[in-house]
Amino acid sequence: MTAVTRPEILGADVDAWTGVEGRFDGRPSLLRFRPGLSQHLGDVRFSRRLQVTWTYGDDASGGMPSEKDSDAMRVLEDRLVSSLEAAQAGVLAFVFTHGGHREWHIYVSESVELGEVINEALADLPGLPIDLEIEDDPEWSELANVMRSVRN
Repeated sequence: MTAVTRPEILGADVDAWTGVEGRFDGRPSLLRFRPGLSQHLGDVRFSRRLQVTWTYGDDASGGMPSEKDSDAMRVLEDRLVSSLEAAQAGVLAFVFTHGGHREWHIYVSESVELGEVINEALADLPGLPIDLEIEDDPEWSELANVMRSVRN
């Protein structure tokens, strides 16, 4: 019996990203996603989707984060993604910013203690205004929806 060889998933820092500006609920929105992940849709190693949401408020900026918030979010993303990738625990698929919050959508493994990885990655960052939600998405349908919506 031959072992199944899975294509390597590139790290988020070296993979190609596509950025799209648009409108969501009549307000400006930004979407970043990794089109190269289309070949990994349904990868059984990462069957759940973690959504990390940072609520920064919706002021006169049209729902977009301030420069200070953007800088802090960049630190969060870098720490979180590098830790999840190092533990082979997650794949950042897309990021959606709109209406006073940013969402990171990460496909994660069931075989890793996710809480430990996240807590260690973010331990020295002061109280972050983030919420975490996780759900089964073995087909990577949310990412597939993003890719379809951008093509249309």
